[in-house]
Amino acid sequence: MSQKLIVLMVDGISADHYTAIRQQLPHLMALEKQGFRIDRLHAEQLGVSLAGRVSMLTGHTADQSGVFGNKTWDSAKQAFRYATPDDVRVPTLFARAQSAGRSTACIGAGMIRPEECDLMVPPNWVDGWAINRARDPEPVPADHPWQRVVDAPPTQQFLDQCAKFSLLTDYPAQMEGFYEPWMLMCDHLIADWVGAMAVADPSPDLIWAEFCIPDHVLHGTGINSPWSNWTIVEADMAVGKIMQRLKDAGVQDEWNIAVMGDHGFGPIETAIHLENIVPDISYSGEGAVAVVHASAAEFAEIVTAVAPYGVEAGPQTMFPVEMRDELHLLIAPDKYSFEGVYGRDRTEPTGAPGAIATHGFRPGSPLDDRMCIMAGANVPQGKAAEADATQAASTMAKIMGLDTGSFPAAPVF
Repeated sequence: MSQKLIVLMVDGISADHYTAIRQQLPHLMALEKQGFRIDRLHAEQLGVSLAGRVSMLTGHTADQSGVFGNKTWDSAKQAFRYATPDDVRVPTLFARAQSAGRSTACIGAGMIRPEECDLMVPPNWVDGWAINRARDPEPVPADHPWQRVVDAPPTQQFLDQCAKFSLLTDYPAQMEGFYEPWMLMCDHLIADWVGAMAVADPSPDLIWAEFCIPDHVLHGTGINSPWSNWTIVEADMAVGKIMQRLKDAGVQDEWNIAVMGDHGFGPIETAIHLENIVPDISYSGEGAVAVVHASAAEFAEIVTAVAPYGVEAGPQTMFPVEMRDELHLLIAPDKYSFEGVYGRDRTEPTGAPGAIATHGFRPGSPLDDRMCIMAGANVPQGKAAEADATQAASTMAKIMGLDTGSFPAAPVF
């Protein structure tokens, strides 16, 4: 039985959203019928993009992996900055596969070190000088570890496969005013690259990719809008392109496929501007929660100041132990989020949200649950009502025939 695995992360496809529109997703439904569906894959703690990726890659909770949100506290810089692959403190599925002598390919995915890949194609949201996530009004200067990701050269086999199928070997240049079409083009180009490498001779044992446009459009247009539904349909089409490439080459039985979201989504009606409530506050808005850097005494004063807005303190269990003296969690009330960059009423404590949907809710919120489907020769047919995100890595390791004994959580099947 084949131990090869393609992992396709669809940024922002929640459990509820998938259930609502799954009849529009023929390729994902085809995988679901022949494989194993997890109705609700729970966020291990905070349901945001980079932490969600790391939990899938490692199987560890954030206090152990070191990545608890999109941003982390940099004690040397005394500031919040985007998390990087070098912030991951525990072995990834890529490192485990390489230790077992297996070949690996990262194709447009984030939070993976280039030295753990035989092929590294960087994500389209990181270039040589900046990170440009969906929620950033302007690109943010990239830290050195991201530069290392961007500088990783393509392999000759990748270039040969691109030439064989008449594919671009890099993302096309952005055109002003065409950001969403550019993102869509990048997602489909990534699908083409995955398909090309999956039918190469030899092909990698592990291919990990991500499709990012659903997250961007969900923030701006909301859940179950015609636009956000369309982006998930487009992701389904990208999955279908890969499946057809495997079928055309006669290698579909050589591959297992896993498709899952990195977090869920929920509606937002009001933005909270913490800097207009507590001047000079040092924080990172992570959706409907905020990570605050402060002493215990300072945080107590902050909690008092934000209480009239329904904001309350949250648990510190997601932070590494050595950070708990200086990092604290604030949780917004239902349908509120923390927006330091989207805020329109910048002089007011609250205002209209720039993102009418978001993720990163109270730890344990069902809004952050996402879908997960796995199919292939090493995947049984079946269904689970729920599972924890920490089980994703051990389940994928089991599919690949890797040792699962050292993972914190057991495989789903």
